Amino acid sequence: MKKIFWVATLAALLTGLAFLAGCGGCGYDEKKPVATIDGKNVVTVGDFVYHYKRAVEMAPFQNKPVINTFEDAKDFLDDIITSRVLEMEADKLGYGKEANVIKEVEGFRSNLLRERSRRKLEEGIKVTEADILDFYNKNKEWRRVSYLVTDDKKTVEAAYAELAKGAKWDDVVAKYSLDEQTKKTGGQVPQDFTYGGDNASRAVYATPVGKYTPVVASENGDMYFIFRVDKKVPGQKDEYAKVKDSIRDSIKQYKLDVKTREMVAKWRKEAKIVRDPEMYNGMYDKPIPELAAKYNRKRAAVSRVGTVPVYFDTWYEGAFLQLGVNENTMELRRKENPAAFKKIMDDRLRIFEDQALSEWAALRDGEDKKEDFIREVNKFRAGMMVDILYEKVFLPTIPAVTEEEITRYFDAHKAEFQEPERAAVFLVALPDKAKSDELYAKVKAGAPIETVVGEYMKAFNDEMMKKGPPKEQPAESSMPVADFVNINRQPTAPAPGSPPGSGGEPPIIAEIRAKVFAAKVGDLSAPFRLKDGRWAFFKYFEYYPLVQHTLAEPQVQDKAKELARNEKMASPATDRKCQAWFQTLRDKHKVVIDEGALKMAFKKAQKL
Repeated sequence: MKKIFWVATLAALLTGLAFLAGCGGCGYDEKKPVATIDGKNVVTVGDFVYHYKRAVEMAPFQNKPVINTFEDAKDFLDDIITSRVLEMEADKLGYGKEANVIKEVEGFRSNLLRERSRRKLEEGIKVTEADILDFYNKNKEWRRVSYLVTDDKKTVEAAYAELAKGAKWDDVVAKYSLDEQTKKTGGQVPQDFTYGGDNASRAVYATPVGKYTPVVASENGDMYFIFRVDKKVPGQKDEYAKVKDSIRDSIKQYKLDVKTREMVAKWRKEAKIVRDPEMYNGMYDKPIPELAAKYNRKRAAVSRVGTVPVYFDTWYEGAFLQLGVNENTMELRRKENPAAFKKIMDDRLRIFEDQALSEWAALRDGEDKKEDFIREVNKFRAGMMVDILYEKVFLPTIPAVTEEEITRYFDAHKAEFQEPERAAVFLVALPDKAKSDELYAKVKAGAPIETVVGEYMKAFNDEMMKKGPPKEQPAESSMPVADFVNINRQPTAPAPGSPPGSGGEPPIIAEIRAKVFAAKVGDLSAPFRLKDGRWAFFKYFEYYPLVQHTLAEPQVQDKAKELARNEKMASPATDRKCQAWFQTLRDKHKVVIDEGALKMAFKKAQKL
């Protein structure tokens, strides 16, 4: 059996093999010890089977462990014992108490609890055959709509009243809608309306073209809409059998979103949410740099949902992207519009509290006490500790790469330190020969190619928008190309998994390469036909010769040193040294194996 410990994948595999509790309820004696370490650290039958499942799931295809014989089972158990010993050594050195480990484990634990709440809600969602068929029948014909949206019932009723009195739709949308992206264009939605929940769908499909719906509440009642039906458009064309599964997934995801919002609202009423008044109020009435210096990155909780903290740094730092500011200008943004700033920050805090509520619900339901949950958290913690052990204890034993090794690596991989010979061209490819000839003539007469082609592309895209989103992916040969491209003299390497003989570049680049390098800088090629039927021409802007960098350049030397070090770490010699290190650590502990229990685990593993 191929050993599963290889230096290149050490961290991932150790994580998968960390010592954990038994699997629970497997229908056999999973608690029976297979191995003891120092008379107390037990590897059970359940552990063996669990580790094997995880190793198969996590290992690369070529390194997947296979247990066909009892000797294979012994080898695999040997790896489990080694991983447990590594964890013991890391724990003994105190790596489990490092601040980064504690923080990462806390984050992993929180995410796992939230995922369990989500899965629990998902399990309660049923999508019937009638639901799918109803969705399919409705979507034989879709609608193009414009809409107005608010989060206040009185506001939407005021908007509806103005419409009823004859006010212009665009004016009402601009006045009342909260959607900044669409309110300036009459609430137009470029995508076809297919399904927006039962309330919205029933209203939209019952409304004639050119008319608007009554006020529509969202499924959980926190948003209000008025839709104007602009036109009917062709809908789903595929056969029912082909789209049945994707429709089921869409409906299920929608219902899950609605159910999640409903449950979060319910949990918010049940949970005790306490905000730190000094920290919370300080965001609105104290100098922000002073506030950040006092609380940021200090694991200070601005809010607590039961025992679940919402940290100040989570609330504060994420605002930079939303507000489009940095730390230095955040306070200026607050001073410009205090009310808008407070709304943004309150909304952000509420979102984080809602996430914490799903964690709170999982804790209330006892998910953190379940054996499989404890196993997953322990596995993650063990993996982090062993990573640190490997980095701090083993890696320093590997000698630094020498100048000779760096030079040898550079000489064997010179292509990695090259800037390839290449040409920069503006490429145009159009499905219509007459249009290609027309644009070519304008450029040849002296008009800038970017302007000429840019005007054409804008007109093309505008026409596409008028027709609406295509129901099927258009053929590549029917779409225009217009862009600056760099073309290497030598084809780029194919991406992993590419068909044999394909390069790592679009076929059109490979097709025009010879023409480009036969031309000169400044040339404008005459239109020529591509293999897919389109007509193309290009303008040659710049030529870049091959540049071979040398070790005399500091940046090149640093890169060569790093790559040579990586190669050394992945070498058979380093792997042998790592295995010897494992054995040294194992020799410090007394290991006792129960072959009868191992045979039980072996038989179970064979059935997986």
